[in-house]
Amino acid sequence: DKNLIKKLLIDYSIDILPIIKNKKVIDVIKWGEFFSEDAEKNKINIDAVVMAGGKGTRLSPFTKILPKPLIPINNKPLISLILENLSKLNTRNYWICINYKWQILKSYLSLSEKKLNIKYIKEKKPLGTVGALSLIPKQKLSENFILSNCDIIIDYNLKEIIDFHVSKNSDVTIVVAKKNFKMPYGACKINPNNILNSIDEKPEHNYLVNTGFYIFNKKILKFIRKEKYLDINNLIKILKKNKKKILAFPIQESFWSDFGVWETYYKERKIFNFEKNK
Repeated sequence: DKNLIKKLLIDYSIDILPIIKNKKVIDVIKWGEFFSEDAEKNKINIDAVVMAGGKGTRLSPFTKILPKPLIPINNKPLISLILENLSKLNTRNYWICINYKWQILKSYLSLSEKKLNIKYIKEKKPLGTVGALSLIPKQKLSENFILSNCDIIIDYNLKEIIDFHVSKNSDVTIVVAKKNFKMPYGACKINPNNILNSIDEKPEHNYLVNTGFYIFNKKILKFIRKEKYLDINNLIKILKKNKKKILAFPIQESFWSDFGVWETYYKERKIFNFEKNK
């Protein structure tokens, strides 16, 4: 009953509604997908840039042999899953920024993703998380474009994020996830005389964390010096100093999969295995 589903999603302010049969989850209804009247309406001509040049040291020893974007999820390299997700938008061009073990990554994509219009941006040296954007011809980019790290997937209605960015006339929109951290210890508060005031047992803290997924207006490219190392946090400082409009688009943590470290890799891989086998 679609009306009942809508009522549950709205009344309880939830993003995901599980379908249960015989005490087992057999399907999941997602807010963004359910409220999309037509999947075709989610398509939009836009470019996507994937930063795939890092060494991936947090995924060693795998990355001593292969580049991080080729780490397997459900017997498929992560980079393929990222491109599949972006292709839902009818993405016009895929700009892949490469450096570390670039020959292996380019060889794989050239064979496996022939249907996609992939363009490669080769860094001569590591340029940080956004420095490689300076190497992309500005005139060939769409007015607004997606920028994604190569170790994350945003399982959300991407057009909704883009529409938000465009409607708000944003220069940069950062997709942020609501994340809860629980300290496993009691937090002690003391006064200047070392007298204990209180103990907060296993306190919880909520943060909005950067997912590594952005929508950029290409006007900001003029603030990135060519072939100079630059990370996203420093670019944000530069843009704020120049009074550029930077917005955040919050999503639930469940819509963000981070494969960048082994701990989260194993956790997220189990979720993807569940989705595949249900």
